[in-house]
Amino acid sequence: MTSKKNKIIFGIVLAVSFFYSIRTELLDLAISGNFNVGIVKFLVWCGGDITEIPRDTWIKSIKKGNVNPRLFDFAVKEGVDPSALLETILPNLSSENSQIINNLIDLGANVKTKDKNGANLLMNGAVSYIPPNTVKILDNNGISVNSRDRYGKTALMYAAENGNKTVDTIITEGGNVNDRDNYGKTALMYALESNTDTVEKLIAAGAYINDRDRHGKTVLMYAAEKNSAATAVLIKAKADVNAVDNAGRTALIYAVKNICNNKRCFDHSPNPELINLFVKAGSDVNAKDKNGNTVLIHAVTGLSAHDKNKYEQVINELIRAGADINAGDDYGKTPLMYAVMDKEAEKKIGVFLKNKVAINSVDSDGTSAIMYAAEWGRSLSMIEKLKKSGADVNATDSFGKTVYDYAQNNRYINYNKLVKTLKK
Repeated sequence: MTSKKNKIIFGIVLAVSFFYSIRTELLDLAISGNFNVGIVKFLVWCGGDITEIPRDTWIKSIKKGNVNPRLFDFAVKEGVDPSALLETILPNLSSENSQIINNLIDLGANVKTKDKNGANLLMNGAVSYIPPNTVKILDNNGISVNSRDRYGKTALMYAAENGNKTVDTIITEGGNVNDRDNYGKTALMYALESNTDTVEKLIAAGAYINDRDRHGKTVLMYAAEKNSAATAVLIKAKADVNAVDNAGRTALIYAVKNICNNKRCFDHSPNPELINLFVKAGSDVNAKDKNGNTVLIHAVTGLSAHDKNKYEQVINELIRAGADINAGDDYGKTPLMYAVMDKEAEKKIGVFLKNKVAINSVDSDGTSAIMYAAEWGRSLSMIEKLKKSGADVNATDSFGKTVYDYAQNNRYINYNKLVKTLKK
């Protein structure tokens, strides 16, 4: 009998010990599962630490409609930071549950809290979605819809960048659609990261379609660079297709030039439909930037020829529209010269040869396309194509150098094989 009693006692002790070892986990389950507040209190009384409950648990609770003021009042009294709690749950509140904001403010939440980038609750909430009455509550508590983070970015810019319905609310509540951040970017420029619906809403609300950032880059240039479907929306709204930025580049140039970030540059995927859109809108196909680089030069250096057919469609579209196939940059370097130096030269030169390019034209140093090819070319077949098209292998540049002199500097093709190909 004693042995049986000891087993029962041992079992109870074991069960109690197990319960105590997982009491915080049970508390997590109780909150996320929307259990009765009394159960939450009991688990805290048993030693569960409500301050250790992760953000995701509170978010799950809110999404299940658990906005019982008693729960939040109890949590704050037990040491949960009301400001952190408000920041966690705010983006997940529905219109029906937004009264909890006032409850947390009454409990001491700092509604004007900001993150390390200076973004307030409205801005961080605008990344996803904030109901209209939540925006009003925040505004009534000192968070203006036109407030800015440390980079000058407004809540409308956050919402526009993510393309959600908070855009409508902020505009209705007096958000300035033409505010600029510290880089000169507007909400309309940010909207190009999301969807055309947001772009159209901002234009309808009075956003300036020809606005520029601090580099002179227009909204249309941003759209063209991203191959955005909003390009058509902007052109239809009469955006200036021939405006130039501080470097002399037009939107058409942005549509074909490579895209660079702080670390490297990427080739654009050729989009014939986009180029056709610009051509029909009257874009200057012979526009040059401040270095004299033409649209065709940018197309050669900026477009990928991975899809050779689309690449050639773009080049042909520009040529048909009047682009000068032989126009060089400020140093006389032509599109063909740039093409022969490209890593995809094999695919890029064909369209120029078919269009009867002036194959023996030279730059300001007297260097011809085949000289550039001899020094930078990566395939013998490309050299052969130039020869068959009439490239002069016996010409000399302004310094008396021949194609064979250039061939000595080639890092990609064996010199002897290259000379043999040139002398065929």
